Amino acid sequence: MCQLNMSLIVDKIIRRELDLPVESSTFWTDSTCVLRCIENKDKRFQIFVANGVSAILDQSTATQWRYVQTSLNPADDRRDRLDFEKGD
Repeated sequence: MCQLNMSLIVDKIIRRELDLPVESSTFWTDSTCVLRCIENKDKRFQIFVANGVSAILDQSTATQWRYVQTSLNPADDRRDRLDFEKGD
């Protein structure tokens, strides 16, 4: 959930810095588990999870979040990280 909160922080910075109006933002994650937590309206979560979901929903709505396959998620491209660590 920390990565999702980072998305919200970056969105806030971009909106503040742009000289253009931004009508809405769409956020992407490859975590179906987190998406289900955000969309949930019935189940109660443990404090840590509940606080994370609450922080996300304080700055966005569940409808703004979308799923992206891990293999298509550029934020999870481990090859770049491995190449960097090898010094390539």
